[in-house]
Amino acid sequence: MDKVAINTDASRVIGRNTAINLARRNVDVIFTYRANQAEAESVVHEIEGLTKKAAAFALDTGMFLRLTDSQMKSARHCGAGDATVLITW
Repeated sequence: MDKVAINTDASRVIGRNTAINLARRNVDVIFTYRANQAEAESVVHEIEGLTKKAAAFALDTGMFLRLTDSQMKSARHCGAGDATVLITW
């Protein structure tokens, strides 16, 4: 089974670097972003350029961390059975 990580706020510096480094280590990445969709899309494209799968979802994790049914379907599409959750601020 492929490895999948769920990372919070990967459109910002620490989360972005974490997501990209995970992809370089052969891990697919699902991540959240709060407001900057353009930066999130940039991270997705960079990860896909490393031949890994990536998905980004707008979610303010300052309020809560909860994945919707559609987000979980996307996680399963990336191969997530068991997922590693990384929380970065």
